[in-house]
Amino acid sequence: MEARGPKGSRRFKSFNADIRRFVPPSINIVEFKGGTECHVSQKKYHYIYKTTCKVTGKFYVGMHSTDNLEDGYLGSGKILGYSRKKYGDENHVREILEMCSSRDELKQREKEMVNEALLADPLNINLKYGGDGGGFSTITQIHEQFLLVTLHGKK
Repeated sequence: MEARGPKGSRRFKSFNADIRRFVPPSINIVEFKGGTECHVSQKKYHYIYKTTCKVTGKFYVGMHSTDNLEDGYLGSGKILGYSRKKYGDENHVREILEMCSSRDELKQREKEMVNEALLADPLNINLKYGGDGGGFSTITQIHEQFLLVTLHGKK
């Protein structure tokens, strides 16, 4: 099944279905002649959110762009995913901390908010500084191991 994406590009819903599980709704995966690209589509709302586990009190701060403020988005952080799987979505609550007028402003605000002080909070489960959104980045193995041990009790 195909749908029209931005600028008339073709977006295939069946394209690499496995990657869809890891890509936030604000990212379109576009297949075109010669390759694949991911880009953020123009969304109506942009906000910084905080998702908290009601069982542990641990929280994740992130950014999200959407056309529907009630889309049920809780976040896509690595450790947050483990927490959601372990305790269930029903034990996680998302609160909107701040609305932004554009994706660029959103990235800047997340960069300012998810900083060294926030990462040092023992209840925080963010793995990296803000401003890049989800995706790949370098984190310290020590930080990741600490979070995995506190969440799963595994070494």
